[in-house]
Amino acid sequence: MEKVSHRGYCDGFLFDPPAGEGHRYEDGGYLQGYDFVAVAVAYDRERKWLEVEQRNRFAVGEELEWLTPQGSGSSWVLAEIFDGEGHCLNAAAHPQMRVFLPVKEEIAPLSILRRRKK
Repeated sequence: MEKVSHRGYCDGFLFDPPAGEGHRYEDGGYLQGYDFVAVAVAYDRERKWLEVEQRNRFAVGEELEWLTPQGSGSSWVLAEIFDGEGHCLNAAAHPQMRVFLPVKEEIAPLSILRRRKK
């Protein structure tokens, strides 16, 4: 529950209608522990490359986690990023940029990649 974007938790109407102290005014916004960085497009089983479409900048050396549409996932430290021509990049820095990531485990299309906020 703490990994998803959410507002601060409280009792709400669980026990009684909330009084003034039952509301959270101090932060007012969402608590986000992770950044959504890319969505999986396709996996090449021969090359063991995952094609992704970037949503937020990410770079070599960052630990990424993927979540499949079925809910399972894992994490790994990103060692390399390649563009469509096979050139090595330091980062996926442009909105909706398509890049290729070497990943040993097959990742389903529409899986999301995210990283923990620092």
